[in-house]
Amino acid sequence: MSKLVVFKFGEGSFAQGFPVTLQIGDDGQASAIEVRGRFPAAPDIPQLYQHWQHLYYRLGGMRIEVPPAQVTNVSTVTECDQAAQKLRASLIHWWSQASVRDLREQVQEEVQRHEAARVIVQTQDLLLRKLPWHLWALFERRPGAEMALCADYAPPSPPLHSPVRILAVLGNSEGIDVQADRAVLEQLPGAKVTLLEKPRRQQLSEQLWSQPWDILFFAGHSSSEERGQIQINDTETLSLDQLRYALKAAVRNNLKLAIFNSCDGLELARHLADLGIPQVIVMREPVPDPVAQAFLRYFLQAFAQGQSLYLSVRQAREQLQGMEGDFPCASWLPVLCQNPVESPLAWPVVRKPYRLAKTLFGGAIAALCTGMLQPTPPLPTPWANRISLGDKVLVRAIATPAKEAGVKAFRTKQFSSAAQQFQASLQQQHNDPETLIYFNNARIANQAAVRIGVSVPIGSNLNVAQEILRGVAQAQDEINRQGGLRGQLLQVAIADDENQPAIARQIATALVKDTQTIAVVGHNASDASVAAAPIYDEGELVMLSPTSFSDKLSSSGKYIFRMVPSIRFIADALARHTIKNDYKVKIAICSDTAAVDNESFRNQFTAAVFADGGQFINVPCDFSATDFNAETAIATIISSGADSILLAPHVDRINKAVEMARANQGRLTLFGSPTLYTSQTLQAGQNTVNGLVLPVPWHPTPRAKHSFLREAQQLWGGSVNWRTAMSYDATKTVYMGLQHQQTRKGLRDTLRSPDFLLEGASGVIQFLPSGERRIVPGIGVLVKVQPSTKAPLRYEFALLKP
Repeated sequence: MSKLVVFKFGEGSFAQGFPVTLQIGDDGQASAIEVRGRFPAAPDIPQLYQHWQHLYYRLGGMRIEVPPAQVTNVSTVTECDQAAQKLRASLIHWWSQASVRDLREQVQEEVQRHEAARVIVQTQDLLLRKLPWHLWALFERRPGAEMALCADYAPPSPPLHSPVRILAVLGNSEGIDVQADRAVLEQLPGAKVTLLEKPRRQQLSEQLWSQPWDILFFAGHSSSEERGQIQINDTETLSLDQLRYALKAAVRNNLKLAIFNSCDGLELARHLADLGIPQVIVMREPVPDPVAQAFLRYFLQAFAQGQSLYLSVRQAREQLQGMEGDFPCASWLPVLCQNPVESPLAWPVVRKPYRLAKTLFGGAIAALCTGMLQPTPPLPTPWANRISLGDKVLVRAIATPAKEAGVKAFRTKQFSSAAQQFQASLQQQHNDPETLIYFNNARIANQAAVRIGVSVPIGSNLNVAQEILRGVAQAQDEINRQGGLRGQLLQVAIADDENQPAIARQIATALVKDTQTIAVVGHNASDASVAAAPIYDEGELVMLSPTSFSDKLSSSGKYIFRMVPSIRFIADALARHTIKNDYKVKIAICSDTAAVDNESFRNQFTAAVFADGGQFINVPCDFSATDFNAETAIATIISSGADSILLAPHVDRINKAVEMARANQGRLTLFGSPTLYTSQTLQAGQNTVNGLVLPVPWHPTPRAKHSFLREAQQLWGGSVNWRTAMSYDATKTVYMGLQHQQTRKGLRDTLRSPDFLLEGASGVIQFLPSGERRIVPGIGVLVKVQPSTKAPLRYEFALLKP
């Protein structure tokens, strides 16, 4: 049985402190323990929060309209991050005070380490409700716990029964693709869905009164004025007060769950609770559209596989940290609000598996709460929603109005207009490779073209996806400006695989079936590439991965190639440096058992360390473990006598490697896998990753005069990394391989020929019979994180000279 922990805050202030009553008991039972305590004064927290909030609003790009008075000018991500770190430090200091520590230890005594627990904060203080409580050490030490805000106590609602009755309101959808949402709702198992698309006020009210509903969805635009408004159609905007009687009628008819957008999520949750709606999830602050999309997708994926409501929210919230390079503090936003006596909802058991879409209501969710679904294997979004030549926006983080207009024109085959709009968007956002690819595709129009696909993890790791897309976009632009292949220009289809093996297999199947696609550049993570490779090989479509290192790709098929060198070569270089140059001989490893490339790297590195006379300190440390705790891991490794540690995370879990660096505090020498070569590592790690050494297949310094770098500087306005160089070379390799035969089989034969040779941005390109790239001088170097006065992030990956 799970535990229920309630912190009841009495009247107080940050200037004087807050009295607190702590209650602990089994969920659904009366509290067995009640302890009184106090949270001491912390007068700096309100000012620090307001400063962070001010910078956060100034970032712009919110899905929800922030009042103009709250936005003066644009701040930078770095400024917002710095303000967040100051607030975080103050909160951690507050929570470490003796009186708070006593309360935390009381909870830890009653709640076992891996026991499920709801931890509810009950308070009327708005700032207390807004704080990122998940940063408290209590939640680090209890991975089965998640925090929620307390809604009003009320009798529990009855359970869900099949069919689940859902009222879905699709409001003003300008800039939002709600048709995908419609498809998802209609595929929900055991559900009866009624869709209202841009309803009038009377129509919505009549539906709420007319029959019992279990779940109410809303999708569309909203604003932050007058305590939250929803735009139900293109001309009508309503507040909750204007729907009060209709919503209360729905509650009397056992409405159990509300899924809403809101400008002020906590205020909205309070009003929904006043109406008696028992369960809601909201965002503490205005949420960018891509963050809302990602949270919903992560939450549903976890929930549909049998995770509890609380752990699903926690897992989804933690996954948002991977987006914080573009959207600071994304993981701070989601929070549960729930009636404490409410029993968890359970989705009625259905045997038919269903599909989870990439976005629900166009990603417009800012409030979500539901009960535990019975575990049925979720299927990915239909491939048509994940592949685009220019007819849909996949990278919504930088979707300008001109880009949206270009996509709309492309979709209706108005290619000249689409090209003009894409060009206008590039003038506003020049560092957008998706738009450059669409621009070149639109210029091709209906002419004959050579088509390739590129599969990247847009939905799970936008930074890495952009790095790869820049290389492909630059190569396509260069090829087409030079006239293409015998007069046929290069057309590129972008696919979003989220680094998920199941989705990668689905995309591979779709690309194999598309007879116009002659090759694929991808995938990114090795587990996605390994999963897709058999499909490409059986379908006789060349797959050329620019970034996958796993040795499982070697000899995996005659149509499978990769640009990066053997994992053994990369790992050996780092091992030699570790032993011979840094004189570290007692090395611990924290890797990711769910990532095949980093497990390959771990194995090769360990073998090389032994061969060079080093010692492997065998301490369990797995970034993919649900109970992973950086502070505990570092303490255990240090007590085991290690003098250094290798960090090898999955590309979507770089944040956990950064947590290890922070917990380390400079005590152990840090080494890493090539995965850590990202702006996220520098931005989130800052001084804690200073000195980190890692191997990469390419660095710009040795080839500073190459035309690729000059073009990249002009196109993207800055330096590029190895993923961009390798994807550029992969695209040029396909192009050169098609010079003789423009067929799938002909391309395979050309690339496998010992006579094939190309001078690329990363050096000479030639392939072994296994499909691996032949090792040539200049491939594979070591880099080290060091401070830089010129780098935007104040740190850079500097080349280590042999």
